[in-house]
Amino acid sequence: MSFSSEIKKELAGVSVSKEEHKRAELAGIIYLNSTLTISMGGASLNINTESMDVVKRTISMIKALYGLEPELLLKDAQLKKTATYIVRLNGGGTVITLLSDLGLTFGNGLEVDKERFKDIIFSSGCREAFLRGAFLGAGSISDPKKEKHLEIVAARENIADILEGLMSFMGLNVKKTLRKLY
Repeated sequence: MSFSSEIKKELAGVSVSKEEHKRAELAGIIYLNSTLTISMGGASLNINTESMDVVKRTISMIKALYGLEPELLLKDAQLKKTATYIVRLNGGGTVITLLSDLGLTFGNGLEVDKERFKDIIFSSGCREAFLRGAFLGAGSISDPKKEKHLEIVAARENIADILEGLMSFMGLNVKKTLRKLY
C-alpha cells in the first residue's frame, strides 16, 4: 500500500458528526474528482477512486446528507495495477439538486457558485473538511522519508483557483502548476 493510500485510509476514518462538515468534505471530493454526463436518460455524476475507503466514505455521506443510494461500479484494471471504483448517481433532478447544494452550477461546464461556496466553507472546521475531501478525491503525498510533496490535481482551472485561494487563506504555501496535455 502506498503512503498516499495509507493517509487516505486514515482520513476516511476521521469521525465527522456535523452535517456542515460532511457537506464540505463531500463538496471537496466532488469538486476535485467527479465527472458529469448529460444524455437522453438525464444526468449522471461519477466519482472515480482506487480506494475502497474513499468509496465507503463517499457513499456514507451521500446517504446521510441526501438519503440517496448511489450505484457502485468496478472498472477492471487493464493497464494499472489496481482497479477503479465508480460511485454513480443517476437522475437529472437528483444530480442537479445535489450539485446545486454543493455550490456547483452549469455555465461553460461546471462552475462554482462563489456565494454558495463561501456558505459551505464558512467555519474553520468546514474549510478543513473541504480540504480533506479534496485530498481524498484527487490528492497524493510522498513518503515523508523522501522529499516532501503534497499534490491535489484539479481537472478544471476554476476549481484549481478555488482550491489555491482557500489554501492560501488558511496560511498554506501553495503553488499552482499547469500540466501539459498530450
